[in-house]
Amino acid sequence: MAEPYRDTKLEDLRYFIDLDWLEENDRSFVTVAFHCLCAECQKRFSQELTNVEKVSLLTNIRDCCSKAPDFFSENL
Repeated sequence: MAEPYRDTKLEDLRYFIDLDWLEENDRSFVTVAFHCLCAECQKRFSQELTNVEKVSLLTNIRDCCSKAPDFFSENL
């Protein structure tokens, strides 16, 4: 059996999001990320969800939502 592909640039990261896996498994990154947003940001992004950039969601989660006391929950 062949060795699985390993990108050595990713070894030093604490985590990464495999967008290829999501696409191959019919999952939407935007939908997954949207559910990580706080309630206020969900309201703000819901109007533009179909056109939102992935980077915008991640930046928003990092700068706003991740600072909420209930960011890590059983739903995440």
